[in-house]
This record gives sequence, structure tokens and C-alpha cells, in this order.
Amino acid sequence: MQLLFVWVGKTKNKHWAALEEDYLGRINHFVPGRIAIIRETKSGSPTHLSRGLKREGEKILSSLGSNTYAILLDECGEMLSSAEFAQLIARRQMAGVQQMAFIVGGPEGVDSAVRQRVQFLLSLSRMTFPHEMARVILLEQVYRAFAIIHKFPYPR
Repeated sequence: MQLLFVWVGKTKNKHWAALEEDYLGRINHFVPGRIAIIRETKSGSPTHLSRGLKREGEKILSSLGSNTYAILLDECGEMLSSAEFAQLIARRQMAGVQQMAFIVGGPEGVDSAVRQRVQFLLSLSRMTFPHEMARVILLEQVYRAFAIIHKFPYPR
């Protein structure tokens, strides 16, 4: 299985970027993973925003393979424990999924076409986090999931 993390917008804070690299490196000990960055649309008029979200959505969708199992981070998504999240990933692995993608949209959300394409909506919490923090939390939870799956001791 390969992992793809799709971010809308660059990680600007060097500390968050360093943590992203650290966790991606840890994940790569278990499975190959990479980050794809989609250029963020700047907000403006509702028409401009709608067109921008559509453009972002097209780029997100084009980054996914036809058989990619896609998970979108969404405030209305399902909240899972770390063990449940590990089970979700393990089940997809056992089902023969070749690529799993985790999508974190921009501040304005994602186009409806992206929502229709994904197989799972995931919420990290009922709280709101800055996007850069949510990315790091997601990467940490993916690493933790693989540590659980492989019975690898997780440093506390």
C-alpha cells in the first residue's frame, strides 16, 4: 500500500513543516508515502471562490488514482479512536487497496465533487484546528496506526 497526503496550500510555518517531514519519514518505515500540495485559491467574491474551489477540486481529483481509497478530513466526518483508525487502515490493506489518500482541504473547504469521490469522511475532533496543525495530527495518527498494526512500540 502507498499513502498519499493531499494538502491544499503550502505549510508556511517551518516548525509544522519539520513535524510533517518527521512523521512522513516515520510512516515511510512502514509504507511509502508522499505529500502532494495543491495551490490554494485565495478567497474573494462568491463567484471567484466557487470557481477556485472547483479548480482545487479538479486538481485534488486528478492527483488520485482511479482505485485510490480516499479519506477526506471534515468537521462533519466520523470520529475514530486511534485503534479504530488503525483497524480501518488494516482492513483496507487486507482488502488489497494499493493506494490510500488523505485529503486536507483549504480554509474554504472542498468542492462537492471531492466529497462525492471520497469513501470516508474523517473528523479529528469536534474542535477546530489550524490546517497546519491538523496535517501534523493526521500524520501522527497515521504513524500511530501503522505502529499499532505492526505491533511496533510507540515512543511516549
